[in-house]
This record gives sequence, C-alpha cells and structure tokens, in this order.
Amino acid sequence: MAEPGALIGFLGPRADQALSGSRLTEGTQRAENLHAHGLVDAAIAPGELAAFQDRVLTAITAEPRSAPRPGPAPIAAGPA
Repeated sequence: MAEPGALIGFLGPRADQALSGSRLTEGTQRAENLHAHGLVDAAIAPGELAAFQDRVLTAITAEPRSAPRPGPAPIAAGPA
C-alpha cells in the first residue's frame, strides 16, 4: 500500500537524471503508476486506510466455506 502521490523508487528522479543523463517520464515513480503496473497493491489515502485494512483482514481471516474434502487417493497396486 502507498499513499496517493507518494514517490517510490530506489533513486529519486534527480539522482536518476544525474546518473542516466535523461529525465524519467513524469509520474513514473508515483504510487498510482506503480499500482497500475502491479508493483503496489493499492494507493490508499490516510483517511481510508482503516476501512481498507478492515476489508483486507476480514477477507484473509474469514472462516473458509465448508466444502467436502476429498478422501485419500487409492494406492494403485503395482506388478508383484
């Protein structure tokens, strides 16, 4: 999770420009762009964080639906 507009990256834009000699595309290292490309799970505003965490924790701690469990697979008899 990241706050909307957060700058996320190993190097900041100025350091990257100093090393590579070219500027990054605007917004490349921002939370929303990284979320759109699957590198950040969500861009959540601080005021929405508690509700988001509640939804996530409810989803991962919910009781599993009871479904019939398959029994053990039969053991095939091999040549004697």
